[in-house]
Amino acid sequence: MDYLVEIHDIGEIISDQSLTLQITQRYDFCDPEQRGLWIDIFVALVEYLRSGESKVQFLSASHPRNLIHKVL
Repeated sequence: MDYLVEIHDIGEIISDQSLTLQITQRYDFCDPEQRGLWIDIFVALVEYLRSGESKVQFLSASHPRNLIHKVL
């Protein structure tokens, strides 16, 4: 994850570590079928974030300040 720090602070990757980036396929939003496929992926992502299992800081169920998954 040092590459993220380099991109943020310097604006480019300067270390000689190898890095493989992956992307999803492109979707044509004008095509109803492809738009529906993209929405399915987006909903799955939102559900994963909501579940508390992700490592996103304030959305993680283990984060002490996350009130979504706490009973007060």
